Amino acid sequence: MSEFFIMIAAKLVQGFFGLPSWERADAWGVGLGRILWALGVRKKVILENMHQVYNSPETPDERRKTPEQIEALGRACMENFAVAVVTYIRWRKLDDQFYNERFEVEGAEYLDAAYAKGKGVLGIGGHLGAWELAMCKAGQLGYPVGLIGKTLNSPYLTRELDLFRTSNYMRNYAPKKSTESIMAALAKNEMVVAIHDQNMKRKLGVFVPFLGRPASTTKSTAQFVKQTGCAVVAGYARRIAPGRYRLIIKPGPDYVRCEDADEELLVNTKNYTQLIEDAILEKPEDWFWLHRRWKRRPSDEEAATLERLGWPVDVPSKLEE
Repeated sequence: MSEFFIMIAAKLVQGFFGLPSWERADAWGVGLGRILWALGVRKKVILENMHQVYNSPETPDERRKTPEQIEALGRACMENFAVAVVTYIRWRKLDDQFYNERFEVEGAEYLDAAYAKGKGVLGIGGHLGAWELAMCKAGQLGYPVGLIGKTLNSPYLTRELDLFRTSNYMRNYAPKKSTESIMAALAKNEMVVAIHDQNMKRKLGVFVPFLGRPASTTKSTAQFVKQTGCAVVAGYARRIAPGRYRLIIKPGPDYVRCEDADEELLVNTKNYTQLIEDAILEKPEDWFWLHRRWKRRPSDEEAATLERLGWPVDVPSKLEE
């Protein structure tokens, strides 16, 4: 599709979804999610992911769910995802009135303490709830925050995404020379958000447990904390009612020193990732189960390291057709 038609389609979609109130837009999002679920969009991926977390041989008894419960949870996940998409489509309606009237904040004292250290802040984030709005609200409160922006296949959509972020109190760091961008931001006592729930390329990630399975996870957070001594917090935005949200900030764990540098990287990456895992288990329908989080598997050497540390190596069971 040419850039011209992408632009026209995007403007039509934005115009349509920009018509209703925030409460009505949420209802539209729920309806869209139900349609996508009925059509089977990413349904198999969602159910497979949930099955391996909630109904595998290694799943703790207290976490187990029946197939019916997993089906209902998957449907709720798709509904919440669609609501988030509709919200981002309406980004031009995100203004100070929206952030002041429709957002609660919990744990701001942890952000204050992190910035007070003066060494910059790494935010542990993930695709949970209204993930981008969490950063936008933090920026609106006066906390300098940004993330490494990805380049989309469409130049027009990439510009729209950049404009959404920069118009909503976020800094958008270019993916090229990202290490230099992060170091410069931390030196200015800004916060850079690191996503801990995405499948990472082998050279960028290490395998640590995530919801009971080894997952390739960004290793940059632990590396930057070790190098700079910056503070760590976790943050995410829950939708608590139609058109209403709560920004939740959690303090990060202390950095752990180990005699073995490789083990030190793994232990701290696991500890940081645990912050997002805990938030997912608290309200799993808020998470982005559509993503193939466990697509990349550990090598024999990596599996041996996981086993030596007493961590899960794999969950081989599959969802029955």
